Amino acid sequence: MDKKNKSDSVLIKGEIMKKNYDLAIVFGRFQILHLGHCELLKKAFEVADKVIVFIGSMNKPRTIVDPFIGQERTTLVRQYIYNNLIDSSEEFDILGIYDYLSNAKWAKQISSKVDSSKKVCIVGSCKNEGYEKFFPAFDHVLPDDIIDINATDIRSNFYSGIIDYDLIPKETIHFLECFKQTNLYNHLVGENNCIRELNKAYGKGPFLTCDNVIVQDGRVLLVKRKNHPGKGLWAIPGGYLDVNESLKEGAYRELLEETNASITWEQFNRFLKGQEIFDNPKRSVACRIVTSAYYIQLPNWIECKINAADDAAEARWFTFNEVASMANVMYDDHFHIAHYFIGD
Repeated sequence: MDKKNKSDSVLIKGEIMKKNYDLAIVFGRFQILHLGHCELLKKAFEVADKVIVFIGSMNKPRTIVDPFIGQERTTLVRQYIYNNLIDSSEEFDILGIYDYLSNAKWAKQISSKVDSSKKVCIVGSCKNEGYEKFFPAFDHVLPDDIIDINATDIRSNFYSGIIDYDLIPKETIHFLECFKQTNLYNHLVGENNCIRELNKAYGKGPFLTCDNVIVQDGRVLLVKRKNHPGKGLWAIPGGYLDVNESLKEGAYRELLEETNASITWEQFNRFLKGQEIFDNPKRSVACRIVTSAYYIQLPNWIECKINAADDAAEARWFTFNEVASMANVMYDDHFHIAHYFIGD
């Protein structure tokens, strides 16, 4: 907890402001911290005794949509608060929250950290984000100055080498100038260029893919992606559906192409235990993709040999416990798909 001496009012930029709430909540991914976020933070400290900043998508890998890890975003928000908002007498927490397939599960992790006996407000446009249906008892407060900034445009410009100095605070400017000198930045530029070329050539979808969650003896079969997009991330074996095949046929073909798994078509069907469609519009960074995932439970007596091929740099078995800690190194929503079948 970041804390200074508590009082009944808060000093922000030299003005004593009367506080109406015990707690103000600010939600955001902060990818990247911009002046619109800053107005939300300012308002939160003006109206409440305590502020909790919930930083979302803490379990995501670096992508062009989520380029900065949780620690980097947490540090930026904390620096901004200390440098610009707190002169005295205020208390705040910065807490990371995870993304889940279930919105109810997402909301539960927040509710568990908020004292419902307090007078609470959410600072921001809750209607646009859909927060109001999860937290109906909380008031909604808008900042005095609503600055309409598109973080996607800031990120897109950044991958082209442009920093939008007039849209971000000095703390973000310094961070981005330093980040541009790293190999991580070069990797993201490569990802962005690849996705842009794919979208130009094939459009943004929707497309159909087929994926496989193959388990045996408490282990899950994963492949490491060889190329952009998602280069270096782990994924469940799968790929795009061909014109003249069924979804299940496509899943089996992709499994063999990427892993050379020694599983026959008869075994694939015999040990098929589940199938599910995953169609969240935001499930893929690259484009609009709907996937059909197949869950195969191989008995221990089958010797399943594997050898990476095609666009897989590596094929490997991971224990369920290992997979449970791999959210930040898995491609798109493959972590959630795997756990949908094998459990938390």
